[in-house]
Amino acid sequence: MTEKGTHPLTQAYPKFLERLEFVNKTCQELPGKIDYKLVLDSSLYFIHFNDDFEVINCLVPKASSDTWTQQFAKMIGPNVPTSMDLVYNISLTNHFEPLREIAHRIQTYTKFFVHRHPFERLVSGYCNKFVDPPRYEYMNRYAKVIIISNYLKKYPHDRRSFERQYTHLSDSKKQDILKQIDRLGSVQEKFGITFIEFLNYVINTVDESGIDKLDIHWMPVSSICNPCAVHYDIMIEHDYVSEESQLLVDYLQKNKATNAHLYFNKFEKKATRDKCNQYFSDIPLNVRRRLYEIFRNDFILFDYKYDLESKDYFCEENTNN
Repeated sequence: MTEKGTHPLTQAYPKFLERLEFVNKTCQELPGKIDYKLVLDSSLYFIHFNDDFEVINCLVPKASSDTWTQQFAKMIGPNVPTSMDLVYNISLTNHFEPLREIAHRIQTYTKFFVHRHPFERLVSGYCNKFVDPPRYEYMNRYAKVIIISNYLKKYPHDRRSFERQYTHLSDSKKQDILKQIDRLGSVQEKFGITFIEFLNYVINTVDESGIDKLDIHWMPVSSICNPCAVHYDIMIEHDYVSEESQLLVDYLQKNKATNAHLYFNKFEKKATRDKCNQYFSDIPLNVRRRLYEIFRNDFILFDYKYDLESKDYFCEENTNN
C-alpha cells in the first residue's frame, strides 16, 4: 500500500478507486464513533496475511472465502502438506508479535476484502450450513437453539413440564408447541431448519445479544472487516469476484519468484441472484425490514440498493460498480 487511494491497481482499474472513495466518504456520514480498541480486538482475528506476497486479506465467509483460502494455501507453497491448515493460523492475532510488526503490515501490505449483498450471504450461509446437505456441526450447534428462539422461549422444553404448566392454552396452540418440543429431539435427523426460522433466529440474536454475537458466516461484512477503521487498498465486489480477484493475483505475482499458479473460476452472477430472490420471495415485509436494519451499514457502505416494497427483487446488485 502507498497513500490511501493510490495503490497501483486503483490506477489501473478505476472501479477500485471509485469504491474506496465512496466508502471513505460514506464512513464520514455514518452515525457513531469508531471504537478502535474493539476493532483491534475483533477485526484482526479475521485478517490473514502472507509476508512473501505482502498481502492482507480480511476473509469474509460466504464471499469467496474458500477460494481465497485456497489461493493463500498456494502462496504458502505446494510442497507444504498442511498449507490449508496454515492459512487459518496466520491471522494477525495468532502471531505473538509486537504491535509495531502488526502495524507495519497493516500500513505497507496490500489489504483487501470481498463484499457481497447481505441477503445473498444470508441465503448462502443458510444453504451451506443447513441444506446442501446440512453440516452436522452446525445442526448440532444451532438447530435446537433456532427452534427455541422461534417458538419456545416462553415455554418448557419437555412435554411433561409443558402439559402440566400450560393446561389453559387452546388445543391447537398446545399442539403447535408440542410439535416444536418434539422437533428438539429429532431435528437433526428428520425436520431440519426452514429459511424463515433461520432469519428469525438471526434477528432474535441481534435483538437479545447484539450484532457481534452473530456467527461469522452471517455477520455483516462491515462488522467483520471494519472498512471505516481499517483503510483497505482494494474492495472486491462479489458480482465480479472472478475478474477482479484475477487482477489482484496477477498484481501479487508480478515480480515474484513463485511456481504457484493463482487463478479464479468464472462466477455465475445471475444464478446466484435468482436463488436469492427465490428464497426471499415468501419472507414477510416486517422480517425484511428488520434484516435491512441489521445489515444497514453493509447496504449503505457498499451501495446496495434495496426496495423494501418490492415483491420480486430482493437481491439487486449495487449501483457503484
